[in-house]
Amino acid sequence: MSLVLDSLSKSFGTVRALDEISFSVEPGESQLTHTVDYVGAEHFLYASDIPHWDNEFPHNLHDLQNHKQLSNEIKEKILYKNAKELFSL
Repeated sequence: MSLVLDSLSKSFGTVRALDEISFSVEPGESQLTHTVDYVGAEHFLYASDIPHWDNEFPHNLHDLQNHKQLSNEIKEKILYKNAKELFSL
């Protein structure tokens, strides 16, 4: 993980811990499965890209719900649990 923290620190300034970082994702990301495996599912949030005119909602939501390489547990984190925790809901 220190390689990830070093890279992020170079790009975004001082990063004390990976726990401080969340990323938004869409299911079409080609390296989504590998990145979730490497960084951890708890750092990812679903991105609908609304209200942009070129958003792919609700198709990207259905794509993530039906993603064959992600477990149901990981999908639940990305679609719901991570945002709930991040925003203290």
